Amino acid sequence: MNQFLEELTPKDVAKSEQQFYDIVTKSYLPQLSNYEVVPHKKDNGKHSIANRNRFRWIKIDQIVYNKEEFFVDKFSMLFIALHNIASQVAVYIKRDKNATVHFYMGVRDIDDTTNDQAKLTLTSGLQGYFPGISFMDETPEVL
Repeated sequence: MNQFLEELTPKDVAKSEQQFYDIVTKSYLPQLSNYEVVPHKKDNGKHSIANRNRFRWIKIDQIVYNKEEFFVDKFSMLFIALHNIASQVAVYIKRDKNATVHFYMGVRDIDDTTNDQAKLTLTSGLQGYFPGISFMDETPEVL
């Protein structure tokens, strides 16, 4: 058995079960008014402009998939593939005045030494899971 699991006490298990229940059922939502709002710090290193610029974005123009296959399963497999490589994954969807939908995906490597491995995994995964997909390098205008 896993050594970590052997070290858990019944109290630890009960606390973990409660946290899981709170998250799944969202039972924490009515209690939010009891807590103080912590303002976002613009100079926080994790959310700084410099870190946002490390995101690698693509704009997806066309997604091609088989109607017989479940799209969500393939999309979730893409996120699973990115799990160990990307520290952050973002999806940005924008609809303009002409009702045109613009779909962007962005990834950021876990560290800066991986040489855009997350973007390579994203683009390769998209091409593998959705043959015929059309995309290009483009950052959303808002960013």
